Amino acid sequence: MNASSRKADGPHFWLIRSGQVEVDIRVPGRRAAVIETLGQDDLLGWSWLFSPHVWHMART
Repeated sequence: MNASSRKADGPHFWLIRSGQVEVDIRVPGRRAAVIETLGQDDLLGWSWLFSPHVWHMART
């Protein structure tokens, strides 16, 4: 995926079927800090479940 930061509607989620996904937070002036690592059978993108259903994330 291309690196991007965005605020967008969050109407769906992803099921991690294999491999790993690192969830990180951007810290100005520092490297991104990994806050969670997701793996097989984990869900990513809970915004669809909770109002206002908006993502605040970046993807790489």
